[in-house]
Amino acid sequence: MPPRLFQMLVLGSMLTTFISITIDYMLPQLIPASLTQAEEAISEPAILQNWWGIAVILLWPFCYLGSMIGMLFFRKWARSMAFWTTLVSFLILPFLSVTVSSGLGAALDSAASTMCGAALALAYFGPIRGRFESQAAN
Repeated sequence: MPPRLFQMLVLGSMLTTFISITIDYMLPQLIPASLTQAEEAISEPAILQNWWGIAVILLWPFCYLGSMIGMLFFRKWARSMAFWTTLVSFLILPFLSVTVSSGLGAALDSAASTMCGAALALAYFGPIRGRFESQAAN
């Protein structure tokens, strides 16, 4: 796999993540008002009532962004950081409460997750993995 193609996959994941997060805020009419009202009526999740939960939620975007930027430049540490950031996401998401998104927002989120997973798998198991391993010697 050409390194440029891998970098495009990582950039595509980052861009699609950003768009999926912002699309429903920019176009609120994509979500029926009754669903938005129901989401707003739900109380704050317990994880956000603890300092450690707030810290994790605030640090997560920086860890995600840092790991993806590191992946762009084939930094060895970026693979581990991306893996652990993903694992923390899976462990925390069930405690964050209900979220409502439009079909477009959900489709973009799924695409971003798929691209991120593909990039992570390629970084560890694909032909591009040598770029990460040889970087440690530089």
